[in-house]
Amino acid sequence: MSTDLDNKSTLEDFGLISLPVEWRVPVLGDLLGEDRGISVGVMYPGEHCDQGIPLVKAGDLKSNWINPTPSFRITPDKHFEYRRTELEGGELLISLVGNTGQTAVVPPHMKGWNVARAVAVVRLGRDVNPHYVKYALQSPAIGKLMKSWCNTTVQETLNLKEIKRIPIPVPDKTEQKTIAHILGTLDDKIELNRKTNETLEAMAKALFKSWFVDFDPVRAKAEGRSTGLPDEISDLFPDSLEDSELGEVPSGWRVGTIASSVGEVFDGPHATPKEADEGNVFLGIKNMTGTSLDLSDVRLIGYEDWSQWTRRVEPRAGDIVFTYEAALGLFAVIPHGLKCCLGRRMALIRTKTSNGTPYFWFH
Repeated sequence: MSTDLDNKSTLEDFGLISLPVEWRVPVLGDLLGEDRGISVGVMYPGEHCDQGIPLVKAGDLKSNWINPTPSFRITPDKHFEYRRTELEGGELLISLVGNTGQTAVVPPHMKGWNVARAVAVVRLGRDVNPHYVKYALQSPAIGKLMKSWCNTTVQETLNLKEIKRIPIPVPDKTEQKTIAHILGTLDDKIELNRKTNETLEAMAKALFKSWFVDFDPVRAKAEGRSTGLPDEISDLFPDSLEDSELGEVPSGWRVGTIASSVGEVFDGPHATPKEADEGNVFLGIKNMTGTSLDLSDVRLIGYEDWSQWTRRVEPRAGDIVFTYEAALGLFAVIPHGLKCCLGRRMALIRTKTSNGTPYFWFH
């Protein structure tokens, strides 16, 4: 096994400037507990079982977060077959395929769940705080190191051999706990904001459906009822409906295509660039969350390659970006100040200024 000094030098080569002298730098394999240590999950999950055991897949891991409602469940018999990776709470999970290196600690309420083959279950020794190790794995230096070790023949893949030799800077247990607590408090605030955003987004979608799909304000006015809206908003809606090729629409509205009514559509590049340490953002499907962008983990492309990857179109503030393959139908608006280009299987709509805010068009 390599020495602390060798491991420290490795991290410094990948961007770590310095570490306190008293910190050790063992590899992750030296920090594992004696009971089961590290394992990968269910290799052959079989068919989905509605009343079965929740299965955490690699895509369910993202930025300290484990999807609380996994889409796939395995049978109790399959779960028993792979009981080695049955979760108890407190384990560290690491994604091994696709968006590699995503980490999270299993919360107590997920006790009894299982994980897929593309997820590593890491059980650490008693002297190691799993939340601290999670944050260490999320550092830029270790992130670069893991990326350099990935097998990318088909898609990025890490195996347990690489996971075990990841160098982890380790202070004493008290300092681990302090660091994990401070960063965890910030994460709790981020999670609270995320849930608030989800609530506001759900309210916005419900309002949009009421106004522009079901046309509730128009129907209320047509029936002589109050819309329940302030006068300045209620006055914007007509008081009758008329037939169209799409069914009933508010009087005075017309049916058109995106090109005729909304704006121009531009396709993104059909290849993926080489990643760079410095450069501009390359937006990929992984950065699309549904109606917003997640820029916590982005690929950068070098400045010298910029013209090549913006030859079709260079996104600008207000453009609507969307996915048209794989994760189909995810939309977001380019914010001010973001210099980026599109990834594969992505396109954008550049709205006409007369059509108002771009947020209207994808709700």
